[in-house]
Amino acid sequence: MNDKKTVFLVDDNRIQSQMLQEWLRSNRGYSIFLAFDGEEALKILRSGVAIDLMVLDVKMPKIDGLTLCRILNEEYWYIVRIIMTGYANDVMIAKAKLEYGAVDVIRKPCAPAVIGEIIDKVLGLSKEIRKDDGILIPEATEFYRSGDYARI
Repeated sequence: MNDKKTVFLVDDNRIQSQMLQEWLRSNRGYSIFLAFDGEEALKILRSGVAIDLMVLDVKMPKIDGLTLCRILNEEYWYIVRIIMTGYANDVMIAKAKLEYGAVDVIRKPCAPAVIGEIIDKVLGLSKEIRKDDGILIPEATEFYRSGDYARI
């Protein structure tokens, strides 16, 4: 179904993260990395792991999700990301997409099955490369891993 894609969950709620991790592994077959704050997420990314998609919370200790997105925009701009938050309003959602590079925003609380559907949809779209609108959104991670790319 998903060619064993790798999803990186970054959320300080350990119980919910671990439950979502298990659900996505069991029901969708994804490989999952977990981090419980932005600082830990950066350490994992900098170790060289290959990530197809990140799902990250906004409110976290040490480095929050929006600050992490700013860092991702500079260092890992090719990683597709979804933001999760319990504090979403229309302005925040628009800002998350335009300024922080999110392809979607999930409002918490959200059932694992719904999150799984959103991830499936985003990863399905990640085969497309969109250049005309100037927004870097879902990119083929295989394309980037090949080294045959240029920043859009």
